[in-house]
Amino acid sequence: MYATVMAALAMVGATGPVAERKEATNPMATIKRLMEASPRPDPANPDKTTASQRARLEALVNYIEKYQARLQSGQVQPSEFFNLLQVERDMISTGADLAPLPEEALCWQRTGLDLAKGAYKFSEVMVRNGVWPSSHRDQAAAQVELFRTEYREALSRCLLLSK
Repeated sequence: MYATVMAALAMVGATGPVAERKEATNPMATIKRLMEASPRPDPANPDKTTASQRARLEALVNYIEKYQARLQSGQVQPSEFFNLLQVERDMISTGADLAPLPEEALCWQRTGLDLAKGAYKFSEVMVRNGVWPSSHRDQAAAQVELFRTEYREALSRCLLLSK
C-alpha cells in the first residue's frame, strides 16, 4: 500500500517537504505510450470488442493530432473547440476502458486531466484576447473539473485495491 500511495503522490507532484512542480510531459506523448501498453486484439478470439475499442482510440488520437496541427497553423475555428473537448473525453474514457490494470486507468485519467488543463489555458488566452466567447473558457473549466473528479475516483480505486 505504501508504494501505491507514494506513486500517487509522485504523480500529483508531492515529492517531499518542498514540492517542486516539474514541467509536465506532452500529454499526447503519454497517450501514445499508454496506447502501446494497451491490449492488442487477439486474432484467435472471436470477440471483436477490443479491436473496435482500439480502432476507436486510434481514430480519436488521430483527430486530436490533426486538430493540434491545424491549431498551430491558425486554421481552427472557435466552433470546433467543443468538438475537441468531446473527443478528449471519449479518448480518455476509451483508453481507460482498455486498460487492464487500475494503475493504467489512473494514468489515462491523469493524462486526461493534463489535456483538460492545457485546453483551459489555451481557451483562457483566447477569451482574454477577445477571439473566443467566455463560454469556451467555462466549458474548458467544466472539463477540468470532470477530469479531476475522474482522476480522484481512479486514484481511490487504486488505493482500495492496494489494501
